Amino acid sequence: MTITTVIITFNEALQIGKCIESVLPFSDEIIVVDSFSTDKTIEIAASFPKTKVYQRIFDNYILQKNYANSLASSDFIFSLDADEWASDALQTYFFDHKNSLPQIASFPRINKIGTKSILHGTWYPDRKIRFWQKNHAQWAGTTPHEHLAFSKDIIDTKLTFPIIHQAYSDTHSLWLKSKKYATLASQGLSKKTWISIGVSLLFSPMIKFFKGYFLKKGFLNGKMGFLIEFTIFVETFSKYYQAAFIKLGKKNSS
Repeated sequence: MTITTVIITFNEALQIGKCIESVLPFSDEIIVVDSFSTDKTIEIAASFPKTKVYQRIFDNYILQKNYANSLASSDFIFSLDADEWASDALQTYFFDHKNSLPQIASFPRINKIGTKSILHGTWYPDRKIRFWQKNHAQWAGTTPHEHLAFSKDIIDTKLTFPIIHQAYSDTHSLWLKSKKYATLASQGLSKKTWISIGVSLLFSPMIKFFKGYFLKKGFLNGKMGFLIEFTIFVETFSKYYQAAFIKLGKKNSS
């Protein structure tokens, strides 16, 4: 059985080398689809064996990822973001089980801020389906929360070997990306009813904070744990608040 690792990139020169290095031991092919990076991303990616680099104008994550998947020629697809890498344990699993792979597999994802791994709270275990038999799935959903939609009902094999995600370089980048995600999500949320938006605006931020900080023990991450859960609180409030203004704007223009 063969595996194609698929990665989409834009200005990922600092991360792409580590990402590709981590999948070289088990990948028969590596597909990189780049959105016309202005740094050294393409040169670095192309320097690795088994790697094919393509360029495509970015429209959204779903279409970009589905295009990248369509280029794969192997039996199975392993999907990574450029700021992720396969852990040593995951590399060993794929290498040792090349002839007995599951049709679909999910993995826990360990998110990092700087050098700190976040092992409690909303971010953990952050399980993601990233491996599947080719032609059995397509990316679907809404930006920035895309998900895999499968062509038939197949049971997910929950593996314990983690993907590592260099989520943020520091807390400032966490805050900036959170604001970006809230704005992206608000576009889709503005299509919901006024009641749905209002109820979510009032209750969802606090519910998410309580669940992440207390029920999922985010407090065990220390000061960083509070900061993460508070950022999620603000992001959740912001996306529904912005959605309400978008909906109001549409109503006034009609």
